[in-house]
Amino acid sequence: MMKEVKKAAVLIPFTLKEGKLSIILTVREKNLNQHSGQICFPGGKQEPGETPLKTALREIEEEIGIKGEDIEVIGEIEEEMVYKTGYLVKPFVGLIKGKPDFKVNEKEVKEVIVIPLEDLKKIPVKIESFKLGDKEISYPVYNWQGYRIWGATARIVSKLLERKDVLDELNRRAHVYFGRDMEGHRTGR
Repeated sequence: MMKEVKKAAVLIPFTLKEGKLSIILTVREKNLNQHSGQICFPGGKQEPGETPLKTALREIEEEIGIKGEDIEVIGEIEEEMVYKTGYLVKPFVGLIKGKPDFKVNEKEVKEVIVIPLEDLKKIPVKIESFKLGDKEISYPVYNWQGYRIWGATARIVSKLLERKDVLDELNRRAHVYFGRDMEGHRTGR
């Protein structure tokens, strides 16, 4: 069944793309031992002596080259279990303060996907499930332009979309850094 729980953290990074606040995800390389080929947030295993936030910031720099000092952490989302691998993942929401200059670690990341938040909110959600021992685990599935977001990543997205407080703060920060709100409207900055 399930092994001991291991700690991990991810960053849910946002940027402005084509005037709209957008969420950044990655497609993992197919040759990786865990979660190969899946769509996920930058993140990974928490190292000894490391806080979950430090893990998330270290991992985004290692995976796609965005430095911690270029990210404003907006908030955090409730932990999410990755049942098949036994990781308990702590998600943090961050806004990249300028235009991101992706430096992709090709050993881990096949592709970077940038999805406008408004598109993500409009995607019809399908619910799927799998059996783990005698337990059935459900998760939402988001299909966007040929990409399938599912599992723990989709559960984190779903939790994020329910967090009006975090989304409101993200909107305020987008105004500060970009003079635009989440829908891309100029805010008179």
